[in-house]
Amino acid sequence: MNDKFLHELHEEPNPEFAKKLHQKLTQSTLNSKRTLNMNFQTFHVTRKAKLAWIAIALVATLSLLMTVSPVQAFVSSLITNIAGQVFEFTDDYPGDNYPGDETIIEPQVLALADALATFPHKVNLPTYIPSGYILNENVRVYVGEDAGFVADTIEITWLSENNGIMLIITNRDMSNGEIVAPDSVEEISLDANHPAVVIHGGWDADEKIWTTAYGTIRLRWLAGDITYELMGTDLGQLIEIALSTLD
Repeated sequence: MNDKFLHELHEEPNPEFAKKLHQKLTQSTLNSKRTLNMNFQTFHVTRKAKLAWIAIALVATLSLLMTVSPVQAFVSSLITNIAGQVFEFTDDYPGDNYPGDETIIEPQVLALADALATFPHKVNLPTYIPSGYILNENVRVYVGEDAGFVADTIEITWLSENNGIMLIITNRDMSNGEIVAPDSVEEISLDANHPAVVIHGGWDADEKIWTTAYGTIRLRWLAGDITYELMGTDLGQLIEIALSTLD
């Protein structure tokens, strides 16, 4: 695939800006097993992130992933399958149910070409990125035994003057689901063969509620054994990017 468009005619962003934006894009993710042996991800924003000017800071992804000891959780919930993906809907903030020791999993940080060579699966990069967004060459890759349960995951970010878009591609098992708030997930169709889910908002760790105040949107779909997830604030843009990855 010709990826010239990823690099052409753009000045590299200020390194400090890129670093701070990536930190906001990648807040910590809690992952645990519930009584039903259900793995999940809990997305939250810290008080510091609330003060940040970047709306996408709400989403927590894979940069500082933590595993915690299994603890039985008593929450009122509904488990359902949407577009081939499992979600548990609840009004109860799940973070407090999973205290325990943390294990921080650090990625390899590589240039895009090196990251793709390291990643053990063939992936389809987008051939469309909105005008004004610049590829951040610091691509994060989780591979090998040291990557634990997040192995086989690659994370790519594009930055604009005051925003960002992140693409996460993984071959890890995502079938066990994610805990979200009621009415936060909708199903759409990218094309006849690719249903997708749109997730609006995330868990606020300070207020212990689900919030959509920051306008963060995640678009996730399956392509064979590979899961793709885009994060940003403009659903139309995310859909166009997603469509450009399809065979």
